[in-house]
Amino acid sequence: MKPQSVYQLSVVTSLEAEYAVTEMLAAVLDRDVSSYLDFERRISVVSSYFEKSRKPTRKLLAAVQAGLAEVGTTGVDPGAAEVHVKLLRGADWMESWKKHFVPLDISGRLLIKPSWEKRRPKKGQHEIILDPGISFGTGHHATTSFCLHQLVEFRRSEAGQTFIDIGCGSGILGIAAAKLGYGPVVSFDYNADSIRSARENAERNGVSDRVRPTVKDLTRLPVDTSRKYDIVCANLIYDLLIAERERIANRLKPDGLLVLAGILETQFPKVTRAFREIGFKPVVSKVEGEWKSGSFRRG
Repeated sequence: MKPQSVYQLSVVTSLEAEYAVTEMLAAVLDRDVSSYLDFERRISVVSSYFEKSRKPTRKLLAAVQAGLAEVGTTGVDPGAAEVHVKLLRGADWMESWKKHFVPLDISGRLLIKPSWEKRRPKKGQHEIILDPGISFGTGHHATTSFCLHQLVEFRRSEAGQTFIDIGCGSGILGIAAAKLGYGPVVSFDYNADSIRSARENAERNGVSDRVRPTVKDLTRLPVDTSRKYDIVCANLIYDLLIAERERIANRLKPDGLLVLAGILETQFPKVTRAFREIGFKPVVSKVEGEWKSGSFRRG
């Protein structure tokens, strides 16, 4: 696959403001964003990517600047708050990723790697090929990694198990679930660019007959549904998890596993409290960096 050239819109901010700027930028751009933390320089670079034909406009940049100003009024110091737009040539972009995108082994059951990596999976290990793209989710982020490990841990080879991924991004969790034998697998995201990328990734990994990501808005889905799943994964921002807890929880079978991620460690108690109120208790959690993810069951 020939690497595409993309525009990178980045905001250089403080470590303290990383989460606030990430939320703001995702809301303003209405698309996925990623962040890179440089602890030596004490900065965070929050970025999003646009196809070459969709260069960010002055109006959009002004909206980002306004969003940064609003972040500053909340008591969080955004630091330099510099906004940069840069055209990354396909080859240059791929080369920059090659420096830090290494294969990821998930409990010996999954091997997630980019197309240029020659490492082969071990016997009985499923391979997932995933290159950087417009949508994010390579498995390396703490929240995605937790979800992948839970998919592996919860899988029972002798049982038919169903899975739904709410906010699928690149589609990595649905691909992993299909490879592990879950079925049916349902994936959706509100962002059309993410869904386009997720479908391409499913096709590339030979699971497009079992995983067909679709565009859906969680907040507009019916609260009650007769379709239930053995494992529900929601890797979303914490306030959306809390606000839409009924919609998320009502898609889980009575004895199923609810996996929640995308939560800062400082926010995790609020999420736990909110889900306890509707009958859930945490069964396992993990802290990695500033993030904390957890799995819940009814009880």
